[in-house]
Amino acid sequence: MRAKLPPELRDGIRVSSAGIMAGEGMPPTSFSVRVMEKRGIDLRGHRSRRLTREMVEQADLILALEDDHRRGVLSMDPSASGKVQVLSDFAVGPERGDRSGIHDPVGGSLEIYEETCRRIDEHLNRALPEILDRMGAK
Repeated sequence: MRAKLPPELRDGIRVSSAGIMAGEGMPPTSFSVRVMEKRGIDLRGHRSRRLTREMVEQADLILALEDDHRRGVLSMDPSASGKVQVLSDFAVGPERGDRSGIHDPVGGSLEIYEETCRRIDEHLNRALPEILDRMGAK
């Protein structure tokens, strides 16, 4: 997401990643590193973080990959309902979205990681104008 932001907005919009079931401080999988290297992004220094209620409270927008993840965020903080959405719904609108979302590729093949990344990328491209609008930047 950060790489998709216009350069002049990258310092003003904070993008972070966390998981509702993530193990704290885990390095990315080798498949994640390989897939993102093809896109010019180095993940080797990245470490996983478990989502906290404080993170949810501080966020302006939370994009979950699956509806289970969205529900996990809401169980942590029910008041976040207006700012947590499934990425595929956010990108194309809930009336056309797919609540099943994008499944976590962990444990899958390199091809599954590549397809997951392609789908995330596609949905982020569609969602970027709305994201920028919500953040007051265009």
